[in-house]
Amino acid sequence: MSKFSIKTMPSASTLYGSALAFIFAFALFLRTYFPYNDVFGGGWVKFRWYDSWYHIRLVENLVHHFPSRIQFDPYTAYPHGQDVFFAPFPDFLLGFFTWLFGAGSPSPGMIETLGAYFPAIVGALVTIPVFFLGKELFNKKVGLIAAA
Repeated sequence: MSKFSIKTMPSASTLYGSALAFIFAFALFLRTYFPYNDVFGGGWVKFRWYDSWYHIRLVENLVHHFPSRIQFDPYTAYPHGQDVFFAPFPDFLLGFFTWLFGAGSPSPGMIETLGAYFPAIVGALVTIPVFFLGKELFNKKVGLIAAA
């Protein structure tokens, strides 16, 4: 047995990566922990605004007819209906992951639950590109401060 031991220090990239992972986890915690009882209380998902209910309805339709999305919505502008003019990317992104996690046939509860977590996850993911922008424009420390 050798009396000599090699002490290795974590590299700077490992430290910055760990700090960025902590910032991401903290951002996700803030977005999910405190409003949890307001959103998931009472046995059903309580979306706060009309837009969130409307987009969940679009995602439900998308998931059941994946990958086709409705172009005309008969329930809006009653009694004539109107074209769906919202940008489709957020609905497609949520619909794809819901369809994937539901193995092609997700339940309405799963659609609503993933729809409630979707903005929190996307909001927490913003910390990663912000870090890389700050790192490219200035340095890694500024990137971490910007991400935080």
